[in-house]
Amino acid sequence: MRRAWWIGGAVAIMVAGAQAAVWYVAATRMEAELRAFVAAREARGWIFTSAPFERHGWPFAVRLRVPNMRLTSPSPDLASGLEYEAEEIDLGLSLLQPRRLSVRWGGLQRLRIGAAASVPLTGDHVEMTIAIAPDTPPRQGELLAEGLRLDLPGAGAVMAGRVLLHVAHIPAATGGASTLEIGIDANDIVLPPNPADALGQKVDHLIVDVSLAGMLPRPPSTTLLDRQRLVSWRDSGGSLALRQLLLDWGKLSLRGSATLALDDRLQPMGTATARITGHAEALDALVAAQLLAPRPAVAAKAILGLLSKKKEDGPPVVEVPLTLQDRTLQLGRIPLARLPEIFWP
Repeated sequence: MRRAWWIGGAVAIMVAGAQAAVWYVAATRMEAELRAFVAAREARGWIFTSAPFERHGWPFAVRLRVPNMRLTSPSPDLASGLEYEAEEIDLGLSLLQPRRLSVRWGGLQRLRIGAAASVPLTGDHVEMTIAIAPDTPPRQGELLAEGLRLDLPGAGAVMAGRVLLHVAHIPAATGGASTLEIGIDANDIVLPPNPADALGQKVDHLIVDVSLAGMLPRPPSTTLLDRQRLVSWRDSGGSLALRQLLLDWGKLSLRGSATLALDDRLQPMGTATARITGHAEALDALVAAQLLAPRPAVAAKAILGLLSKKKEDGPPVVEVPLTLQDRTLQLGRIPLARLPEIFWP
């Protein structure tokens, strides 16, 4: 009996030792890959600083904590003039799911783009999961943020109870164009106070599901979006499909979809359909906030009233077609708004 106990104990020690060795090797490799990633960016002029990396997570996960991280781009323009700070970033892999990289943010974060002021960001829980595979760039990831707060300089705080962001890149098939898919699902959004608020500060629910076909070519310079890139994208059949839009904001409830592209002057154009409730109250609020002229608002209310369908258990619902052409947004044939021209660099 005693011998069996000795054998069992020896086997347990061997298994624990083997597991510890596997964990150590995995942690060493994760740290080496992170340092290689940082070195590659530093070779391009980026500046990276942090406190010493800390390994943790044993025995079921391999995690690497990066405290007091700061990343600065080499150029002050919009595309690369970026500075990012985080009190803590924690990367990890579960030994049971080694193909899912987890990235957690803790404490205060700050982001500055170009010459803009630094924007502080905090969250009760902020975590991204990324699907990874050997020798293949990541093609999809998901970010979950709860208790999010974004302080906009000079405007106030934007808060959200929960935000789920999904991003997927679908490579181009033979002779086709690649596609970038972005989905956002946000609840309990609170906007900063603004005298021009027409629909209130609280957005109960927002869903945006976007598909971008025809990826933009790599920029010849550091400019993020320039005319040359946009012309190439447009001429290759590039389009932006808003596959789903859901907005519950005050008394306005909107469900819709749209397809957008660029015209010969690189201005947005496209078509959309919308299913709206609370349209009369929303139009009145937009006029009161001086965001919409009274005359087109009266005409839109009249047309929407004719198109609306009354429901026994709720407010009237209207389904309308929208078009955007020559910078004019129209409801049917009724002009609603004239959009400002976009001047691309």
